[in-house]
Amino acid sequence: MFTYRLRTSDDQPIVGAALRGDDDRRASRPQTRTSDRFGRLFRFLRFGESINASVEKPGFVTQHLAAICSPGNPRDDDIAVRMPAGPLR
Repeated sequence: MFTYRLRTSDDQPIVGAALRGDDDRRASRPQTRTSDRFGRLFRFLRFGESINASVEKPGFVTQHLAAICSPGNPRDDDIAVRMPAGPLR
């Protein structure tokens, strides 16, 4: 499982950011598409599966997420993602 923690430049959680471009159909468990009140997005992957997506929220710079679940990786990866302020769309 990958837990992405979306944070502002001053370390506040980003609520309601949307994940775009990842395919949920291959997942064995339900996936989150929008960050929760703690700024978290959860992706459950089997060994060999990967994520290649972007996370977006108006007022912030879009960030790209890419990772592969490989044997030997920690069971749960906790990944901090900084989203600097950007133009409103």
